[in-house]
Amino acid sequence: MKKLSELLREKLDADKMSVRVAAKQIGVSHSTVARAANGETVEVDTLIKIADFLKMPVEELVEETGQFPHHLVQLNVLMSIKPELVDVLSEITKKVKLGFIDSDILTEIAAFASFRLHEYEHKL
Repeated sequence: MKKLSELLREKLDADKMSVRVAAKQIGVSHSTVARAANGETVEVDTLIKIADFLKMPVEELVEETGQFPHHLVQLNVLMSIKPELVDVLSEITKKVKLGFIDSDILTEIAAFASFRLHEYEHKL
């Protein structure tokens, strides 16, 4: 399968679409689309948006590009199963980046998720 950059450039060419128009449709900046089209690494949330734009499962793009470690691929699979996770994780990311909440909350979230997982496993 082709690389993300090739697929993106082919779509832009086939649709006779500028980077700016594509960026507006994708919901990212034109410079982000240009970077992706040039083969540069993009963030996971951007990759998800581009995959949607290309009408491809993001898993296929991630596997082919080799850009992301296995744990990010697994996280993406979970987010595709439960889309609410995307919203929650995006909100947490924004608030941590803006300094509204301490990044220590991630430790609490991981501990709670681990607790719930073990609790579920013991019920089986």
